Amino acid sequence: MRFIIVGLAMALAMPLALGAAAVAQIPPAISDAISDGDVEALTAALDAGADPDARAETGLQATPLMLAASNPDPGLTRALIAAGADIEIRDVMGDPAINWAAYYGHSAVVAELLSAGASRLQVGHGTAAEIAMRRGHQATLAITLRDEDGMGQQGRLETLLETAIVTGDVAMLTEIGQLTDLSGASDWAGRPLLHAAARSGQTGTAAILIAAGADIDAVDAIGFTALFEAARDGQDGMVEWLITAGADVDHVAAENGMALTAVHLAAIGGDVGIVSRLAAAGANLDRPGVSGATALYWAAFEGQREAVLALLAAGADPGIVPDGAPEFAAVAEMLDWPDVAARLSANAAD
Repeated sequence: MRFIIVGLAMALAMPLALGAAAVAQIPPAISDAISDGDVEALTAALDAGADPDARAETGLQATPLMLAASNPDPGLTRALIAAGADIEIRDVMGDPAINWAAYYGHSAVVAELLSAGASRLQVGHGTAAEIAMRRGHQATLAITLRDEDGMGQQGRLETLLETAIVTGDVAMLTEIGQLTDLSGASDWAGRPLLHAAARSGQTGTAAILIAAGADIDAVDAIGFTALFEAARDGQDGMVEWLITAGADVDHVAAENGMALTAVHLAAIGGDVGIVSRLAAAGANLDRPGVSGATALYWAAFEGQREAVLALLAAGADPGIVPDGAPEFAAVAEMLDWPDVAARLSANAAD
């Protein structure tokens, strides 16, 4: 299943040139050690002369450092860096190892790479901070922003304000609202505070922010709204509340947010309830992101079979195919999803 999904990722990719020179392939001793999380075996293979900058032959043509970054143990990353691995090499999507670590939310690995001098600004699917923000990895985001200019310490009032938001302390928030304007308040990462309420499912504090003038469709640095945050984090009640309160169900994120929609995020997370709720609210199920993939293809890419079925049942169009990707029926066959194939046949018959 994992190799099929990597293949689908490649079908959605926009490859970058790796140069004319041939590159060494990752030897099994390296790949097996990383797969097993065996730092000692990895170190032994590197000491024996294995190339720390070899490339996987298929998929994203990842280096050992990228594969290590998808493991939460920073020891693997540390061993490769000690062996001279290039921390800024990028895969065919333009992402270096730090972006891989940010994607998976492996904060300790991100910290290890930063301490070794990795750039925060390498852009493939976005910077490491943008990727962590998109994926909802709060601790990883904090690490990527830790020492940037302008990230000073919050004052006591701001700290109390965010605490009130995420804990649902309506009384505290009301009191703070008497001292400061809540309409444009932001969190430690510069995101609208309504996003924090959405991530934590706190409809009570969200209501106070809206009543104080906060824009329900205010965006963060990657163009995500509060509805995106709630959809991604599985906050079904908050999604319902935001829709009822007038949130735009068809808002499209910025390019560094992959031009995703709330439907994409619900599909990626495999949350059938939220997918169905957004569909019932009239959300466009077929809008492609920057890769040309609709929520249906993203759900398949993430292995979210139930979300695929929910999207098809709600009327998503399987005929919208990203450039270079297989037809969706072929995707269902590759993933061995006979119930999805049956749904596709039923939809075609209708």
